[in-house]
Amino acid sequence: MVNPQVQGACHPLFIRPSLAAAQTFRYQPRVVEGRAVTVSGVKNTFHYRIK
Repeated sequence: MVNPQVQGACHPLFIRPSLAAAQTFRYQPRVVEGRAVTVSGVKNTFHYRIK
């Protein structure tokens, strides 16, 4: 993952934990003609529940 960013409305307290969580994700590379290629624009949504 290169340069993860928070997009949209997000309370500032959730930015750092969201970025930290995203950086732990591991993806299988997309393969085209036998070679791994970069995929841009991947988005993940985090939902937080306060108890």
